Amino acid sequence: MRLFIVIFTLFFSTSAFSYEEPTCEELNDLYYNKYESDFEVTWSVSENQQEYMRKNSLVAYPSGPFPCPKGNESEEQLKAGRFSYYHIAKSFYYLDKVDIIDSKGREIFDYYKYVTDGVESTMLRYDGKGGLTAEGYGDGTGFIYLPLGFFKESSIYEAAGYVHERRHFDPDDPGHEECDSGDLKGERACDNFVSIEKFDRGSGYHYNVKYFIDAHNYGGINDLQKSIAKKFTKGALLRAFNNLPNSAYLELMSRFDD
Repeated sequence: MRLFIVIFTLFFSTSAFSYEEPTCEELNDLYYNKYESDFEVTWSVSENQQEYMRKNSLVAYPSGPFPCPKGNESEEQLKAGRFSYYHIAKSFYYLDKVDIIDSKGREIFDYYKYVTDGVESTMLRYDGKGGLTAEGYGDGTGFIYLPLGFFKESSIYEAAGYVHERRHFDPDDPGHEECDSGDLKGERACDNFVSIEKFDRGSGYHYNVKYFIDAHNYGGINDLQKSIAKKFTKGALLRAFNNLPNSAYLELMSRFDD
């Protein structure tokens, strides 16, 4: 039986950053020779989706290499209600290229493998709004629905979104609960805090925090990305956790190594 999993929401708005920006040729090569198959990229076939694409003369699949926007072209495309394979490939790139290794070169956790091993299909949607959604089978596999509205933050945020949704596929995922306070109160959009010792047994927002801390400390990212990772972590801890003791909040924020 399928378990429908809800949205990975936004906590902060940030400007785009630069982290060894890939060339357009590199993104094309990686997308067509790796990411497209690893993420099983396809399009949602809903009637709303098809109607939207017909009205806006949008094509499902490019006939050749996709172009990469320059300067403000990327933001202009999104505002116009369009996203390109450039946006998709770049979000996958940042999950793939932020290697989580320790000071001795040992891999801590392969987030790219964790996500792609569980994703049976990544469905692109023009008719979806807001954040990612996912549908899991409870056996470690499922689908991710990738809407236009997701591509409004930094690529490290987008990579964390895949990690969040992938967690919902695991059989031991406790899922989200109704938020007991804040602006999300009453919405089924919060994690019930597990514990520091058993942090990896928590749901999607636990995995967001875990990813941001690892990427910050071990991912080789630049100072701007590190700042973004800390901001997203703070936002998640303050808005998306029930029963989070102040001592646990301080402990988790202290794990950032700067």
